[in-house]
Amino acid sequence: MPATIKVDALNSQTLKGIVTKVNQYAEQSSWGMSSQIRKYAVFVRIFDPPEELKPGMNASVNIQVQYEKEGLLVPIQAVYGVGDEKYCLVKVGPNRWETRKIVGGGDNSTELLVIDGLKVGEELVLNPGAYKQVMELPAALRDTRIELPEGAAQLVSTEVPDRSGEGMGATANEQPTTNQGGARGRGGMGAGADPEAMVQMMLDRFDTNGDGQLDASELDALEGRMRDRLAQADTDNDGIISREELVESSRRMMEQMQRNGGPGGGERGRGRPGAAVETN
Repeated sequence: MPATIKVDALNSQTLKGIVTKVNQYAEQSSWGMSSQIRKYAVFVRIFDPPEELKPGMNASVNIQVQYEKEGLLVPIQAVYGVGDEKYCLVKVGPNRWETRKIVGGGDNSTELLVIDGLKVGEELVLNPGAYKQVMELPAALRDTRIELPEGAAQLVSTEVPDRSGEGMGATANEQPTTNQGGARGRGGMGAGADPEAMVQMMLDRFDTNGDGQLDASELDALEGRMRDRLAQADTDNDGIISREELVESSRRMMEQMQRNGGPGGGERGRGRPGAAVETN
């Protein structure tokens, strides 16, 4: 998308540029508990930058997301929305008003582009929401039952990655088995788990193209903690995590768990010989 850049230190000289990249993940600094707004870094390449332009200068950037050479614009305050539909209150005669359904084509935060429903020169009420008693609006739609596909309940425990980053273990509907010494069963993430079995579970869940490895697109689809954990297995830094790299990473993790006394560490993680460890 084209963009214009005004740099404060250059007397607001207008420069031209183009968007080259939008980060896929939100900036860490915007993840504060007090804000629900997520900010994504945008990179803009400046055409013919002046020599006076230096790193760190403050600037404002205007990105053009849509351009119409000619179009009918109305103030956003003159539009009233019901669900996905938009309406205006149009003056059609002395003390006569008509509710008009319109089709919008985007806005610039102050004005709406009207594709259909209005003509140039028509008068509109600037705040139609205050005159809903004279408007002819459709009834608000009631919530309808959401129909899920057959077998959807099973997807919860078999396909959705665990948001906590521990999604390689047992599912929500399964109780991990235990053996003597406190290790979980073969398919879990305990200190006695089989790395090959763990890797197969990961591939079954995350290897969407079935090529036996995890590529960049498959990693990008994962939750943050899980993605970061698996990315560490890419020891040759080629952007692809092979089965062998996953097995080796899992084996190192198992060895670390054994040294630390199991997933929980300490005496609780080790358990007592001949006793089952209670798991939640």
